[in-house]
Amino acid sequence: MAAPKPLSLSDVFERYREDAPPHLEQTTRRMQEIHFRRLLEVFPSKAVESFDRTTAQDYVSRRSKQLYRREEK
Repeated sequence: MAAPKPLSLSDVFERYREDAPPHLEQTTRRMQEIHFRRLLEVFPSKAVESFDRTTAQDYVSRRSKQLYRREEK
């Protein structure tokens, strides 16, 4: 029997979208999508089980160096 495919970040976001909490306001949903998109830019197919503190810190460091609305932070 083949091993199950590792769950990716993209898979998690898709599952969340399919069963998102109904009480969220539209502005909250838009912000979530922005965060989802940003994370997927950095980790397009990363397995969730491989996330750790170092992975999170690498993401924070990378995002802090990016331009925001064409301005440096």
